[in-house]
Amino acid sequence: MQDKIKQVAILGTSILGIELAALMAEIEIPVLIYDESSDVASFAINGAKQLEPPCIDDFTKLKYLRAVSFSHDLALLQQCDLIIDCINEQLDWKNHYYKIIANHVKEGAILATTTSSLSINVLAKLLPEKIRSQFCGMHCFHPPHYSYLVELIAADTTNKMLIKNLEIFWRKKLGKKILYAKDTPYFIGKRLGVFFILMVIHHADKLGLPLDVADLLLSKFIGSKRKNNIFEITDIVGLDEFAKITSSMAKVLVDDPWRNCFRVPEWITHLISRGFVGERTKQGIYKHNDGKVFVFDVKQHDYRVIASNLNQDMKFLTSQDNFQLKFSLLKTNSTLQGKFIWAVLRDVFHYTSYHLPMIANNYRDVDLIWKFAFSWENGLFEMWQAAGGKFLTDWLVEDIKNGNSLSTKQLVTPDHLELTVC
Repeated sequence: MQDKIKQVAILGTSILGIELAALMAEIEIPVLIYDESSDVASFAINGAKQLEPPCIDDFTKLKYLRAVSFSHDLALLQQCDLIIDCINEQLDWKNHYYKIIANHVKEGAILATTTSSLSINVLAKLLPEKIRSQFCGMHCFHPPHYSYLVELIAADTTNKMLIKNLEIFWRKKLGKKILYAKDTPYFIGKRLGVFFILMVIHHADKLGLPLDVADLLLSKFIGSKRKNNIFEITDIVGLDEFAKITSSMAKVLVDDPWRNCFRVPEWITHLISRGFVGERTKQGIYKHNDGKVFVFDVKQHDYRVIASNLNQDMKFLTSQDNFQLKFSLLKTNSTLQGKFIWAVLRDVFHYTSYHLPMIANNYRDVDLIWKFAFSWENGLFEMWQAAGGKFLTDWLVEDIKNGNSLSTKQLVTPDHLELTVC
């Protein structure tokens, strides 16, 4: 199947759409980029060279991208083996464009939407019945050129062989890891990833911990492959985009017991208002200048040189390889830095275990999110298992009972803690 995808169409000229088009161009697959006019699509293609971080290694391969329009070039859509919907995440917009393209999707072609806030089953029902089996969700982590993960989501009507073939294409041609997510808002990765970052921000702000110290503490405790892992990712996504996603989640996740947690603090709004949104503008939470790394200081509302102010207990604790020892030391550690690590992990353990049955098929898929989207060396449930299941579970239950967690919902513990290591 991977060799049968010889031409791709991208519907819409969002940043993600252009990044996905560039990803296909990298392996020399021709891509048609659709917008209301070919001039708009052409402008977006030219803008690919300015994207930060770069969306393609070899700019000469942008020759594989062709600007086309919905009004004049719909017949060309019938040549495409994979059609990727990157249209604005509004149901009426999707409905409008699906009606335009429906009669031009050839038999056997895959129509995949990159939405994360809209239901795949609801979108499938907007399509004529004859092509619903060709439709699925395909959530790509930003930016796709650098991320290892793609989530695939089947609608009830999706042809299972078709989505399997799409998995093979992503794995063999583009070298990505594939997860199958359930049709729930924001799927697995965005749902858990945004919550994790919000917990880091929330507890750092609450305890008055500098952002670079908070980032370093968690990165070292978890075992991250990058030194300043968490806010580096946030800067790559873009603070403006992160704020939009967070706001959207607060509106969509009406039944989430942690719904009130989905909001960004004032200092992020401040950075966005100044145009400091991350990689695209050369500064966000972090800033690089003259070989030095700076971090935004929340108290000073200005940048300062990054520091590594870990206390001696934390230096020793985070240097340990054994998670059972790490968590045992953490439980008896009363320092601000120790309290911070536990507060974040407690709330992420609680949130993830509560939502897992609703959003994922197994523990392994959740752990892959942390390992490949966040560069953790160990997944969340791997840590739970390695720390000693009962020890960590009892600690979590105790904190929830005492009102220390951000929700009073009962902890949903794994059926067993002999989890398969990824």
